[in-house]
Amino acid sequence: MIALSIDAIKSQIPFHNGCGGVLDSPKVETTSNSVNLRIAGWFAIKTAHSSHVIVETNGFCIQINSCFVRDDVIKCGAVSEEYVPYGFDLFVTILDIPKLFSINISCLQDDGGHIPLFSIAGRHFSLCDSSSSALKPASIVGLGRSGTTWLMRLLLQHPLIVGATNYPYEAYVSRYFVQVMRNMISANSKDEILYNFSSLIANITGSDGMTLGKNPFNSHDYLEYDVIGTLSEVSPFIARRCALEMIDAYYKSIAKSQGRDDAIYYVEKTFIDCHAFRLGNIYERQKCLFLVRDPRDIFRSRRSFNGKRGIKSFGERIVEDDRQWVDVLSLELLQMRQLWDLIDAENRLTVRYEDLLTTPEIELRRILAFLELPHGSTDIGELLAAAHQPASWMDAHRTSPAESSIGRWRSEMEPELVQRLDAGTQQFRRHFGYQADSGDDMTEMGATSLSWAQRLSSKMNLARYRDVLQTSKAAS
Repeated sequence: MIALSIDAIKSQIPFHNGCGGVLDSPKVETTSNSVNLRIAGWFAIKTAHSSHVIVETNGFCIQINSCFVRDDVIKCGAVSEEYVPYGFDLFVTILDIPKLFSINISCLQDDGGHIPLFSIAGRHFSLCDSSSSALKPASIVGLGRSGTTWLMRLLLQHPLIVGATNYPYEAYVSRYFVQVMRNMISANSKDEILYNFSSLIANITGSDGMTLGKNPFNSHDYLEYDVIGTLSEVSPFIARRCALEMIDAYYKSIAKSQGRDDAIYYVEKTFIDCHAFRLGNIYERQKCLFLVRDPRDIFRSRRSFNGKRGIKSFGERIVEDDRQWVDVLSLELLQMRQLWDLIDAENRLTVRYEDLLTTPEIELRRILAFLELPHGSTDIGELLAAAHQPASWMDAHRTSPAESSIGRWRSEMEPELVQRLDAGTQQFRRHFGYQADSGDDMTEMGATSLSWAQRLSSKMNLARYRDVLQTSKAAS
């Protein structure tokens, strides 16, 4: 079985004045039956002041890795003495990348800036085998304060759908077990695994201070090469079945408690990250509901929600002012637009918050038809009636009555912030049908705000990676 193939590789640092770089692995037109793609090489460039690389796929960060000095490059005189050749050697699992992928490797600066090094394009095949799950995933892909909680509440009224029953409906069960699966098949070091699973450091660090060792399915320290080859071919499917069975067990227990033994779907909120296409790599059919809302109303709602509760959530905690906060939202919406492209057309449906509130019967009929579930007038009416039953959390969650939540930004948002958000969300707005308030010729301003937000995001990822390394070393 051929798991992946490489179609094209491009170097963005050609040799010049004693600096440059080489990608040793992979090579163009190579194929592999491994679920781990090895990426190795080196770079030596004048502007590089950080010994880390960041690996991104289609706009999403999937890995940060430490570099090391390549003494062999120094000895052979491949670069000038004034440059330090940094080497990198890492693995990317096919679970982390779309079936048609584009991987970018960049030098990550301390300030979050990127220096592009190499790009790799290729394709891989699904990890699905003959085994199947009892329940199918329905993912609500949306940002905080775009209506995801209300849509979850609506869908959970359907007798063939199960999910977390308590507000705010955020039991990320599939994310947990898919990450476990990823760690089971990854050929990377324990430190990289800890970085990608850092929320569970306390659980996977023993009381004696010992951290995770190397993955036994991939490490030649433990087994002979021929045995490793056999195990590496079967372990991904074992790991997949394990993840599916754990997810099924969780949601089937909920279904049983609710008398919904015939449930077809489990529904979860999904962040704007790699998880949506990770699910697509292990499920034969995964349905994504992209819930979109006017960016200006999202920002207005976030600011009102934080003010009402006296908290700093939705990115406000990491910024200095509202202008920067707007830029963070612009980056989130750009990534949502990019994620939409990565989901097969037959497995995605766009739902507008505004339509869900003003014409709920029509939108719910569209959604249930997309999920191939009963959607007659009686079904829709009962579902809406049940969802509108009073709940103790509603007043604390809402920042305005539903009928006045559309377009409220016009009276509550400063013109400067409106213009900045319009500029940074051009791609999102044009694709999903939201018009700018101040014209659409703002490309330069939008590029500037998105660049700043991207650097901030990368800087935070790097800080988190270093914190995890420090924790891991202290425990060893």
